[in-house]
Order: sequence, then structure tokens, then C-alpha cells
Amino acid sequence: MKARVKRLSSALQPEPSLRAALEKLELGRVPDVAALLDAIYSLAVQDQPVVLLAGGTDFLLSQPPETLSDWATRPPFVIDIAGMPELCGLRMVDGFLQLGTGVTFEQIAAAELVGSHAPLLSAAARGFDSQIAPRATLGGNVAKRAAHADGLAVLGALDAELVLTGRDGPRSLSVEQFLNSDERVETALDELIDRIDLPLPIDFDGGTRVNYWRKVVDARGWISKVALAASATKVGGELVRCGLAMASVGPRTALMTRTRELFLSTPLARIRTQAIEKAVDADIAPLTDAVSTSVYRAHVARALVVQFHQQALVA
Repeated sequence: MKARVKRLSSALQPEPSLRAALEKLELGRVPDVAALLDAIYSLAVQDQPVVLLAGGTDFLLSQPPETLSDWATRPPFVIDIAGMPELCGLRMVDGFLQLGTGVTFEQIAAAELVGSHAPLLSAAARGFDSQIAPRATLGGNVAKRAAHADGLAVLGALDAELVLTGRDGPRSLSVEQFLNSDERVETALDELIDRIDLPLPIDFDGGTRVNYWRKVVDARGWISKVALAASATKVGGELVRCGLAMASVGPRTALMTRTRELFLSTPLARIRTQAIEKAVDADIAPLTDAVSTSVYRAHVARALVVQFHQQALVA
């Protein structure tokens, strides 16, 4: 499927290089990522706002007022990348489950490959609203970096790597690096998030995998008040691997580093509820908004991590 460009700013007069890049996309002569990167770069060097649109499920609904105000005077170029083959792959390569950023959550939920190798991601995808899942993409959920991004919480728990493709080739960025960057996306002018690489869990002799996903949603069932993704490996009475991440408990996805350290440093039977709650409180910074209150979110966050601990104890 070729990418399509919608020119929203009649005031912009493209430079020859930009005009050529856009024509390639528009006419479908080079309907690939290379042409897309040329267009992104050509727009960026002119300081022209650009939006890559795949599912577009919350494109206008969630933009901050300052962005909309800026767009009123400088409307963006919107590049429709929905269905681009290079962004829609789903395959196993060298011990990694590779997911293109254009894959929808409906496709993730239905994919046997994901269910077999990343059941946590599969469970989260099945929890998406039936009207949103066919359009919402993994890449959009990640790139937006919203506090309530369920997919990003799961990727954080699974130690995912974001693969960024630019005109000089690909590079990897950990979820932690991505979340801690100051920019919306820590990329160069000519890069985009191409795919997500999930490392397969290491098998330990006598080990048991523990996966936990729980999402507490608003009345409409769309936005999470709190969500916890946990992926761990238990050997004997201890966790030898533990990934934890929570959505909607702060301005960004929380990777729960202190809580993770508690679970990895102490036998499960010796971890007390008070210690869990103290660690959780240190990891989160819940906000009060139209969806929920900070007090409620903190209460639920503690309860969900305690539930994960109980599940790990009996696994």
C-alpha cells in the first residue's frame, strides 16, 4: 500500500528536494520507507510540522492546546502511513519477536506467534476496545508516549528494544532510554520508529514464567486509570528475572525500578506487603485528572503489585 500525503498548508512553498520527495510518495513511484524518510527530512529542515498518521485513533483528541494553537498558524503535513508493508511485519528472527510499528492491536491479539512467545502483549491487545483495536497501531501507542499507553507499559516489562530507521541505517533504543529522553521521540530529523524487538525469555532449569496483566479502566472502558504489566521468571522461591511497568501512574510510563529491585533481591516468601507498598510509592507519581484521582491511582497501583506478588508466590 502506498503512502499518501495530504498537504494541509497552502502557504508552504516546497523546495525542489521536498517537492520531489512528496511526489514520489504521492504518485506511488517509491512507496517505501526510504521515500518516507526523504519526505520527513525535507519537511524537518524547513521547520515544517509533520505528522505520521497510521491508525489516528487519538490524533486530534489528545493534542495539547499549545500544539493545536501552533497548528492554527502552521498546519502540519499529514503523511498517511497506514498499511505500509515495511512497517507491518511480524516474525521471529534470531531469538527476537519482531513487530512492525504499523501492526494493529487487533492483529497482535489474533497472532499465534505473539500468543506463543509474548502472551503478556497478547493479553494487553485483547483488552483494547473493539472499535479501536482494528486501527490503533503499536507504533502509535509507543511514539505518543502517553501516560496511559498500555502497549508501552507491556514493552517496558518485556525489555523491548525500539529499532529506529534513518537514511544512515538502523539503530536501537531501549524503552528506558526512550522514556527518559527529553524529546517526544529521541530521533534525528530523518528517522522513524520502524519496529519493536522483543527478546525471548531465557529458560532456566526448573524455572516458571509468571506473567501478570491487569488494567483498571474508566467508565467508557477506553482509558486506563491504572495498568500493570509484569513478566518474571521464578526459580525455587526467588525471581531471577523481573520486568515491571505501569501505565497511568505518572506523566509517563513507570518502569518500577525500586519495586523490581525488591523482588529480585529478596525471596518471595520474605517480602512483606508494607515493603511492596513503600517501593511502589517511590516509583510512581500519580496525577489527578478527568479520569481518576491521584489517591485512587496510588491505592490501585499498590494493590495490583501485591496481587502480582501473590501470583508469583503460588506459581
